[in-house]
This record gives sequence, C-alpha cells and structure tokens, in this order.
Amino acid sequence: MLATSSKTGPGARLLIRFADASTLQMGADAELVLDDMVYNVHGLTEETDHQAVKFVEGVFRYVSGTIASNSYSDVTVETPVATIGIRGTEFVAGRLTVGMPPGTSHYGYQIREGAIEVIAPGGSVTLDAPGEGTFLPFDRIAAPTPVRQWTDAVAQEADDLLAF
Repeated sequence: MLATSSKTGPGARLLIRFADASTLQMGADAELVLDDMVYNVHGLTEETDHQAVKFVEGVFRYVSGTIASNSYSDVTVETPVATIGIRGTEFVAGRLTVGMPPGTSHYGYQIREGAIEVIAPGGSVTLDAPGEGTFLPFDRIAAPTPVRQWTDAVAQEADDLLAF
C-alpha cells in the first residue's frame, strides 16, 4: 500500500474504521499519514499483518484492533514529538492548550484503556491506568512529563476537539 494522507478542515471530524477493527478519529484541522496497512481478514498471514500511522497535526483518538492483538510490535504510531508503543489500547493525543500560557500549546497523551509507552528523544514513560497522561513541548527535545491523572479540563479539551 502506498502512503496515504488525510486532512480535516475547520470544524470537521473524521472516523476511520480499518478492516482489523482498529479505529482512528481525527479532530478539526488534523492531518495524518497512513504509511502502511496490511491485514488479511482470513487470518492466514498474521505474521505479515502490520499498520503504521503518522500523525502530523491535530488531536486524535486511536483504538487498536486485531493486528495489535496478534502482535503489539506490528503497529507503529508516530506523533510530531514522540513514538507510541502500543500495548492493546485506546488513547487520545494531540496539541492541547489547557494549563499553558496564552498562545502556547503542548502535545498531550492520555490512556483511556490498555497501555501505551510514550517514547521521545529525551526519555519515555508508560501510561497504564485509565486517565493517566503526560505532555511534551513542541519547541525542544525533552522527556515526557511525569505520569499523572489528567485534570477534567485537559481531558475535556481533548474530547471537545474530537466530538462530532
């Protein structure tokens, strides 16, 4: 499969359901590149199934499907500031502004179900309890912030940016 990109415009939302039952939801003004998607619905070639997604901009929600259930390492998710290690999961991530000075933003990650490892050039953290989150700056190489429960305001900002 050739890489395919998808973009949403102002006020738009997009929900993609893949053949392996993984889903990807994008908020407004978001962009992603589907680098690769190989899946045999008959399960005859599980060793060759894989999915690679790169998020360029915006807020998104990803729910893993059969490919990740068969082998976590066969799913790769990249964001502008970190790579996500999938562990059978539902998570949200993207550019958020709650808790930041006016005019600035950071990249946030929150686990909803399962677990993910947020791997950045400055370090990594594992989110493995529902509601846990971490943040990374856009303007410098850094480790993810210490894992903590997201406030209702931060979680609501992400949900509002994804709501249909």
